[in-house]
Amino acid sequence: LFVTPILKFTVVSIGINFTFHIGYYGLMMWFPELVNRYDEFNHLKPNETASVCQVTDFVVNMGSQQLGAICNRKISQSVFMESLITVASALPSNIIA
Repeated sequence: LFVTPILKFTVVSIGINFTFHIGYYGLMMWFPELVNRYDEFNHLKPNETASVCQVTDFVVNMGSQQLGAICNRKISQSVFMESLITVASALPSNIIA
């Protein structure tokens, strides 16, 4: 893998793999927070649709993350279940790869 004719392919492969994992696991760290924000938005405004930016703006300015608000450390169990389903949906493609 580290001899001259194959070295460039090894480096490219390692680079692609590294960037893929940074993106994938970075998103997997962000999704539970995003689902939690949607859960809070839907709890306060049921039957209303909104984009990610609108939900984030609402939670930061009027929800649990506003300046001076008391942090609610309780996370709904549905947040973890939805995150588990999201992660499990990638399992078939990982097995194929």
